[in-house]
Amino acid sequence: MGTLTSKAITQLAVGLGLLLLLLFAVRNMPWQLDDYDQAKQAMTVVDIVHNDAWIVQHNPRGGVASKPPLMSWISAAVYYVIPDYSLAWRLPSWIAAAILLALMWKDSISLDGKLAGLITLIAIGFNQLSIRIATLVRTDMLLCLFLYLMGRMILKKVQQPSPWTTRERLWFGFWLLMSLLVKGPLAAVFIVPGVAVYAIFVDRRWFRSPVWSGWLSWIVPNLIFAIWMVIAAWIEAGVYSRVFIFEYVQRMNGSNSAVHNVQPVYFYLQEMLGKFLPWTFSILFLPFIKDVREALRNRPDLMWLLCWFVVGFLVSSLIPSKRLDRIYPLICPMCLLIGSLSTIYLRNAATTAIRRQRDLLVTATCVFAIVFYTLYTGYAIAEDSRKDVGRLVRFCKQVRQTEQYQAARFAPHQVITEGMIVDLRAFRIYTTTEIQDLWTTGKIDGYVVRKDIANEVLAGSPGAKIDFQTQAELGEIGYDYLLVIRDQSVRATPD
Repeated sequence: MGTLTSKAITQLAVGLGLLLLLLFAVRNMPWQLDDYDQAKQAMTVVDIVHNDAWIVQHNPRGGVASKPPLMSWISAAVYYVIPDYSLAWRLPSWIAAAILLALMWKDSISLDGKLAGLITLIAIGFNQLSIRIATLVRTDMLLCLFLYLMGRMILKKVQQPSPWTTRERLWFGFWLLMSLLVKGPLAAVFIVPGVAVYAIFVDRRWFRSPVWSGWLSWIVPNLIFAIWMVIAAWIEAGVYSRVFIFEYVQRMNGSNSAVHNVQPVYFYLQEMLGKFLPWTFSILFLPFIKDVREALRNRPDLMWLLCWFVVGFLVSSLIPSKRLDRIYPLICPMCLLIGSLSTIYLRNAATTAIRRQRDLLVTATCVFAIVFYTLYTGYAIAEDSRKDVGRLVRFCKQVRQTEQYQAARFAPHQVITEGMIVDLRAFRIYTTTEIQDLWTTGKIDGYVVRKDIANEVLAGSPGAKIDFQTQAELGEIGYDYLLVIRDQSVRATPD
């Protein structure tokens, strides 16, 4: 890679960028909502579009949504332009991923040239997590973009130290506010610890350090977020307990009674060793090289990236509730570091023979990542298609086209998946008794029920017949479901 011309690097970066955008778009096909809590985020968009729930949204089971509303607002806006929920749910994250790739390419070039930019682009794109979350119906990618925009502003200040201007403070505060409205005060985990360590122990100028943007740029966005929280809590009492207590405070509970997924301190390191190959070995190996260590000591920009990544990683590891996608915002500074340190590693080879060995190692690392994750993505798509993970989406679409559904004489049973609730646009689900009462009084002519409990519901539904169902032989996961409709030759009991 060290022998590539500037033009060749640019052409290769453009080609790989287009390949990544394609992989991002197709990885989760066939699209469905029944994993990674996608249905919860998807339902908030449906709630806005159908119920004008712009301030407080709800999850598929009717409870208060646990995330702030910005991602839902953006997806709802997309839906009004492109009236397709599948695209409205996923397009914002895909666009955020594309912007992130472009920004990191540009920033890495400013650090150590185009070769560093190419390596960074490969590292941030060709890993298991980036390709996976780029079109998941989640807030992770958008949050990552906003936090990265904050971190890169600090990087620019470290590269060219100067007082923060009012305009820069406003932009920094704006990106902080956006991150707050996407997923809450997570900058306190991913940005603040790195800023504190750099200002106190590296730069040693505390609040006069270029990494510090000023109190107002931090306080005002949090006040605006607090105002939203107060208004939302005033509209619906469950907001405070669901958004603040459940989503943030209870994640700190490491006891056996914790409601979140408690994991050991080493969980993230263990997961990254497997899910971010070969990049985890790169970031662990490169600092052992003398020239690389000297560059880290002597260059404030690289030291900021190191503080941003390492300190944020350590703080995240101390929080009891863990899941790998939660530290995705820290992958960005890690990949910038990999790009720069790899370039320094190549540039400072003492002899031609050593340079060739190093070039071969870096090239092999990049080629392995490109080939492996491209093939893995193809395999994952084929495997999901073989398992027919989209069968419930097709079933729900078929139900929405029925006469019973369109006449609003339809009821979904409560024992269906959250993804099905969203795909059926169901704002209420019903118990067995409620469905039987609605059926016998003639208020509904159809309902959806899970196959293994269908006999219990059918027993209290005189004149019912099965219209169609999902096919068990097509899939390997989950249960199968039935659409039950009224046999028109049997009349319902009037009210």
